[in-house]
Amino acid sequence: MKIAFRSLWTRKSRTALAILGLLLGVATIISLISITDGIREEVGGVLSQVTGIVVLEKDVAMPTLSHIPIERIEKIERIAGVKVAAGRVMTMVMQIDEKGGGLEGWMEPVMIIGIDPAKEALTAKGEMPTGENIVRGRAPLPGEKFVAVITEDTADDHNKVVGSTIKLGGHSFRIIGIFESAVSVGGVSRIATTIGAARELADDLPSDMVSAIYIEPNNPRDAERIATMVEFMYDDVSATTGEEIGEQVSTMLGSIDAFLWMISLIATVVAGLGIINTMLMSIRERYREFGVLRAVGWTKDDVLRLVMFESVMLGIGGGIIGIIFGYLLVQLAKMYVGIPMAVTVQTAALAFMFAIFVGLIGGIYPAWKVSNLNPLEAIRSED
Repeated sequence: MKIAFRSLWTRKSRTALAILGLLLGVATIISLISITDGIREEVGGVLSQVTGIVVLEKDVAMPTLSHIPIERIEKIERIAGVKVAAGRVMTMVMQIDEKGGGLEGWMEPVMIIGIDPAKEALTAKGEMPTGENIVRGRAPLPGEKFVAVITEDTADDHNKVVGSTIKLGGHSFRIIGIFESAVSVGGVSRIATTIGAARELADDLPSDMVSAIYIEPNNPRDAERIATMVEFMYDDVSATTGEEIGEQVSTMLGSIDAFLWMISLIATVVAGLGIINTMLMSIRERYREFGVLRAVGWTKDDVLRLVMFESVMLGIGGGIIGIIFGYLLVQLAKMYVGIPMAVTVQTAALAFMFAIFVGLIGGIYPAWKVSNLNPLEAIRSED
């Protein structure tokens, strides 16, 4: 091991390049696993609050394009087992306080969710339409109109507190609450207000329409039956239960996991090739050294172990530095992404095992090649 370490140390540039390729692979694995774990935790917490059914117009690309007649709300509430059916109006605005941080003053889109306070108060989920809880202030009350409940991220980004005024689509809203910042898919933030105020912002939504209907069953076990009944009554809508939403999210997270392993595979191949190249160049420069070692009594197995030790040391070095680098990347990402990310002991251990595995794989061929050198020919080598 001492000889292996000295050999790597005397070839610092080549050793550093091999470790660099490996640490990038390790850091990538740590970052991606931390992100997917954070998304899974955040989405899982929100979905656990959703026990009802979301009704949207069938085959629409997004909720803001859905149009459902208001008159259906009352009819849906008559279905056996339905506790409450609440209409919602959803629309998008592109600016907050008539300014944004992007191109020409525009910012990432903000989804406005208009709720019926009297109906939403009867549901069993969290305090907000998407299941989050209010951390400061309160939810809209019946009779209010231009009031808003914003996310913690929006409050921080725009220096808002409860009691502040926020301008959306040419209307001034009084902030009455701030709720937890959950995952914003596609960079879309959310602001909750009353259904009347949201309708003022939704220019393309007729006055006798809502964007969605949220149905709360008396018994969560009746959700699937009620969803089937709604789709039977109206063939132009889709009714999705909380369990089905969870399955869809699980499928999405499965795709993310598959992407993660694909990236990991690419990182493994790149890092492995880097180590193989480093070791092959190293043994080529040391043919005479290996020949002398064989001549003074070293066996094939001794030479093979020496090269394997060097390769594993590269893996250990790349693993340790990669874990540190990956941890720093995750801490940096947490400053800009509203997802609870953390590098767990399990993640660090997995990444470290990955590094050692790549080191082992990368050293097998060079070790086999050098262990089979003819000692006399190696000593006579001019390389």
